[in-house]
Amino acid sequence: MLSDVALTLDPLLPAQREAVTCSVEPLLVLGAAGTGKTRTIEARFGGLVERGCRPERMLFLTPSRARADASRAWLEQGLSHGYDELFVLTAVELAAMVLNAAGPGVDPLEPVLGPAERFAMLLEGIDRLSLERHDFGGSAHALLAGFIRRIDRLKAHLVGAEEYARWAERLAGSDSGGAAAAPDAGLELEFAEVYRVHEQLLAEAGARDAGDLIRDALKVVRARGGAGGSFEHVLVDDAHDFDLASATLARAVAGTRLTVAADPVLWLGGSPLRAPEACVLVLGASLRVPRRVIRA
Repeated sequence: MLSDVALTLDPLLPAQREAVTCSVEPLLVLGAAGTGKTRTIEARFGGLVERGCRPERMLFLTPSRARADASRAWLEQGLSHGYDELFVLTAVELAAMVLNAAGPGVDPLEPVLGPAERFAMLLEGIDRLSLERHDFGGSAHALLAGFIRRIDRLKAHLVGAEEYARWAERLAGSDSGGAAAAPDAGLELEFAEVYRVHEQLLAEAGARDAGDLIRDALKVVRARGGAGGSFEHVLVDDAHDFDLASATLARAVAGTRLTVAADPVLWLGGSPLRAPEACVLVLGASLRVPRRVIRA
């Protein structure tokens, strides 16, 4: 992270200062590696506090816990007055917070199982899986671990088991019509059943995975028409590292009260955080990477 680099960015450079003081939201701060995106968005947080926003009325989102810890430490150093709480979170932690505050009808204490726990769950229930078309390659463990990774990728793109099964069935219908270029529809139907069993095992255990947590939180936020005034400003760092599900939740919580920092080269696809109405500010040359390295 930029905050880990021994650079002096105070006073801020002109482009950074413009991003910190900009009164327009949504705001996109774009720049390549080392241009000061993280430092800028952290400084904007401090600037919003100086202009009267309470720290606990803002949400700072990062793609990982390590980055959240680093930004939290920087922000805490810059806050001269007391505050109730500092919300520097990952998307999964935001989802948990949304569900904790949701009230009746949502169980915030439902355990969240990680990949290793779900692998063990799937291995224990392997007799419920029909695996005639998948190649074990001498290792059932490798195959099941691959299933878990694929399920996680699908959930990261907001594709549930039922939606995937419908796609596999349509694929099978086109394949039976003689489409030579179609993938092995039988293989996809078989995986769709694996996905269904995975979800069934989670339900029987009274548990969720991280993808479920974000999906359920997104439902809650949408049902109440947005964040409901929970945060006056939402700042998202390294948005290019947010998957579709995480980005969708962040945008649903933020609405238009959004500041996003991202690398435009790495930020591929139509992320919900790319607000078309946003003011866009571009940071200049890297502060830590020689220009010839960027060109290469």
